[in-house]
Amino acid sequence: MMNTSIAAFVGARSANMVLGISLCMCLHAAAAHAEKAAAVDEHKVVEKLVHSYFELWSAGKIDEYGDLFAETAAIQYLDEDNELVTLRLIPFLHEQRQLQVDPRSRSKEEPVRIAITIGPRLAHTIVFYKLTFADEVSYGYDHFTFAKFEDDWRIVHLLYYDAPPPKD
Repeated sequence: MMNTSIAAFVGARSANMVLGISLCMCLHAAAAHAEKAAAVDEHKVVEKLVHSYFELWSAGKIDEYGDLFAETAAIQYLDEDNELVTLRLIPFLHEQRQLQVDPRSRSKEEPVRIAITIGPRLAHTIVFYKLTFADEVSYGYDHFTFAKFEDDWRIVHLLYYDAPPPKD
């Protein structure tokens, strides 16, 4: 027969273990919920940056547009022959500024579809866009890689290319 003090000890210890395990499970669930909420917030932040990218470029605000990029960002264009053209940020911004000099001939670029994947240090987005210039409409893809620097996301890589219009 078991001593009553030993039984009480074992019972109390079992109860403490159950309580401890329950507490750990609750803390893990809370941490997972907080992590998911943070990921949703990061997704919204990156999505807002993508929309800003298109809005600022379309408005000809190239200085503000340039602020979305990291200083050492690489910008690449894949031409129709699959030749890759690479530019650094300053020459790219100069080229974009030249395209938007005359407000009467300014182009408008807008996202049609956006897919975003968020990681701990990088975010990847693929944007199918529509570009309107006067009466001409064309389509293409922008592939962005954003990196998080302290609390700010910046574009570290952009690869873009033309694409056929969507099938309705």
